[in-house]
Amino acid sequence: MTSDLAVSKEGLSIPLIDFSLFLKGSPSERSNTAKAILHGFQTAGFIYLKNHHVPAESLQRAYSLSARFFDQPTEKKLKLNWTTPEANRGYSAPGREKVTQLKDIREVDKIRNAAPDLKESYEIGREGEPGHPNQWPQEEGDIVGFRSDMLEFYHQCKGLHVEVMRAIAVGMGLDETFFDSFTDVGDNTLRLLHYPAVEADVFKMNPLTVRAGEHSDYGSITLLFQDNRGGLQVKSPTGHFVDATPIEGTVVVNAGDLLSRWSNDTIKTLRTFCNPNFESYIEALPGTFATEKDKKHEGIKSGDYLAHIDLEGMVLDSKVRSIRDRLSQDWPAAIYNGMYFSPERELVEHAVKFLQRQVEGKVNLVAYKGCAYVVRRSSETSNLYSADESSMDTLGMNWTPQDTTGFIAI
Repeated sequence: MTSDLAVSKEGLSIPLIDFSLFLKGSPSERSNTAKAILHGFQTAGFIYLKNHHVPAESLQRAYSLSARFFDQPTEKKLKLNWTTPEANRGYSAPGREKVTQLKDIREVDKIRNAAPDLKESYEIGREGEPGHPNQWPQEEGDIVGFRSDMLEFYHQCKGLHVEVMRAIAVGMGLDETFFDSFTDVGDNTLRLLHYPAVEADVFKMNPLTVRAGEHSDYGSITLLFQDNRGGLQVKSPTGHFVDATPIEGTVVVNAGDLLSRWSNDTIKTLRTFCNPNFESYIEALPGTFATEKDKKHEGIKSGDYLAHIDLEGMVLDSKVRSIRDRLSQDWPAAIYNGMYFSPERELVEHAVKFLQRQVEGKVNLVAYKGCAYVVRRSSETSNLYSADESSMDTLGMNWTPQDTTGFIAI
């Protein structure tokens, strides 16, 4: 049996796959396992792998050192503070990743306390990257050996990343080593995550508060090792979140946004992160298109894609970006299906052009505790960011807010 089901609920089926059959199996076992992996990514975007080659002892050592690291006093951890998205290394205190449109920097702590980002993290990248050194803690007491053991675990995960990408290649009918030149540098991130204990009242006062918000990952794949407490959830086809229950000895692997783009959207993506080398040129894979018009995305360097995603997050409204992304899928579908001269195609074209119209303006950022926050967007030539037009309190506009008296307090 190549695979069983690790999760089956709400229309979501995540396979549990014996990876040893790909690593050491017969040609037919390797082929069947590769196809099962690809099918899992194409349908659920997630798979569970058992009998992978990351030793259980290394994983337990990583868990232990991670717990000891986060048990250190805050002032010690802040000496290793996360610096820039380009480096993506170091310690991130609870609240650093919160995305919010702040009006006043004095409101930062108030907002964090009202809807806290209930996790802290520590990122490790590849050693020797020019200008972006890892930030290692001083090894004393309980964390002696932290650097060497974490680097060993990092390289074991890198090896698993290469093997999973080889399985994807085989499943897609490509040469097994197709992705090797894209992954040999190892531009990956090992991320240690800790969810501190939180008073129950925090969740009672803020019903929408979660430990980590809904997201998809940016790179090729993510390897997620869970302890027995779990907490990972996956969005099902019905729109409900389903628990991805921990299974001892397994690693959960999910497809990232860039792998979905790379596969010409044949692989589904549903935040260690494993990325192609930053200088690798990513375009639709052989076998995912018949003609040039079948390519749903233009080619792009991996590093440029990740940088563009970060930039968009600061300058583009998240809801507008979401609409733009959905519409961008409808355009190639209409063209491919011979619907160029159709109302549907015209609607999509006008909507996309409207969303991409030029707006000259400024985006003001505030640096605060090692983070950058968008505090204001303004434009002298466009009313896109008009505070008056977005306010329900401004008088003299084309509508009268007093008309709502009785069911909305003005």
